[in-house]
Amino acid sequence: MLFSLIFFKEKMTVMKGISLILAVLGCAMTTGVIGGNLTVTLAGFLFGLGSGICYALYSIFSRFALDRGYEPFTITLYTFLFSAVFCLCVTDIRPVAGVVFADIGSVGYAVLFALVSCVLPYVFYTLGLKYIKSSTASIIATVEPVVATVVGAVVFAEPLAVPFGYLGVGLVFLSVVLINIKFKSKSQPQK
Repeated sequence: MLFSLIFFKEKMTVMKGISLILAVLGCAMTTGVIGGNLTVTLAGFLFGLGSGICYALYSIFSRFALDRGYEPFTITLYTFLFSAVFCLCVTDIRPVAGVVFADIGSVGYAVLFALVSCVLPYVFYTLGLKYIKSSTASIIATVEPVVATVVGAVVFAEPLAVPFGYLGVGLVFLSVVLINIKFKSKSQPQK
């Protein structure tokens, strides 16, 4: 949202500010940073901050590409192509390749995992950027850690901090609702 304000001159409204605060607070509660037993190390904080900045830049660069006429599928293809090249340069892929190519079933699961958890979400997110502002998309995207936490609780019986975890889920969904409410100014004629 902050990058959108800087790069695209999007206007900061009270509702955007409230939504941003609720989303951050809700994510912190849902993940256990607030009200849970989660502790954050300096390394974890820095990696998380770097991850958040890179993800925010994806929205910014995608918006620039969309505004220049590139299709969402093209943007996503190049995103994954450059990401793969980068990962090959900085990662020892032999252990991962050994697991993925252990048998045909592992290959199938790896492809399914890549499609469902990586490719489709980025394609949908980039398609969504065609229709909504980057700042709005960034708030809506905060549903992702909430869904991951809820799936962890339901499928893997991971504990959700009471009451903060549940309150956090509610705050994130409230932020998504608030960012999508359209208010009419008093000077606009009523329809």
